[in-house]
Amino acid sequence: MKVYFTQFLNEKNRLEVITKPVAKKSIRTGWSSYDVINYEEHNNFNYFVNETAIIDNKPKYSKFDEQSERRRITEFGKSKYGMAQLMEHSNLRAEDVSYCFNSSTKGFFFTKDGQFININLNKENKQDLYFTSRNHLLPNLEKSKKLFTRPVSSSIVPKGCVIEYFDKVVLYHNNKAKIIENSPSINVRSYPSSIRYKNLITITKDEEISIHSIYPFNETPIKLTFDNFDFENIFDE
Repeated sequence: MKVYFTQFLNEKNRLEVITKPVAKKSIRTGWSSYDVINYEEHNNFNYFVNETAIIDNKPKYSKFDEQSERRRITEFGKSKYGMAQLMEHSNLRAEDVSYCFNSSTKGFFFTKDGQFININLNKENKQDLYFTSRNHLLPNLEKSKKLFTRPVSSSIVPKGCVIEYFDKVVLYHNNKAKIIENSPSINVRSYPSSIRYKNLITITKDEEISIHSIYPFNETPIKLTFDNFDFENIFDE
């Protein structure tokens, strides 16, 4: 899969697609504020710094919209940093990483020797991005080096992350790890940019959806089965 940049030309939502790919390969991407991290492999990425402009007179749909600033990306990949380049100041070598992902301000790294580490990303100066030298060791429930222990997917939550493995889902939160599902899942989703739902994790399985609440921590998820879920009245007040 390749990565292309598209942008809306005006308020009428005319879409322009830049046909030249900004990356020849992509297995997934992650946002870092308005910048984009493209993962070419599970353990390798490039960081694209984007140029943005403030959108004036943005519509407000609720009182919460006044708390946010809306921007539009005007130039994708104005500069680019490779993974090894960003890690020059860190105490972790790029070649020791088996799986990695990111939030807006941190990088999360599973190493080949079984460690799980997060490192702060210095973004004070867009001309000098780098991961800092201090590693934060996180609890790792998967100590084996076998391939099946590598994460299937990863999601960001406030003060932590959610890791999907083939046979379980684990919440890493406030430097603690807790298994929140003990069976395979179809989809694991968090809502880090949502004002109302950023404390929720939804996990879809064959016959049910589990909803986990982080604040306060709720050890018993709300389970909604497809048999008794009321789709017609879900949006009724």
